[in-house]
Amino acid sequence: MLADGRPPALVEALLASAASRPVSNVITSTVEEITGVPARTFRSWAEEHADEFRWTSKSESPRHLGDRLGARDMPTPGAGLDAGVKV
Repeated sequence: MLADGRPPALVEALLASAASRPVSNVITSTVEEITGVPARTFRSWAEEHADEFRWTSKSESPRHLGDRLGARDMPTPGAGLDAGVKV
């Protein structure tokens, strides 16, 4: 966040609030209502999709990985939130 130009006081406040936030075990049906598929943990999703994030050759780069995943027009690294990602 600092590298993207965020004020140090804001970064410290965000980190402090994240560290002190209570754990939430709230489970809703929203994901299933919207997608028709029950929600799952990030871990299970990541394990199911891990192969899609592995580079297949030394010449492949993160840009190529984004293209393979269908993420076109990705912002350049460090461009910040206002770079406008189209996926």
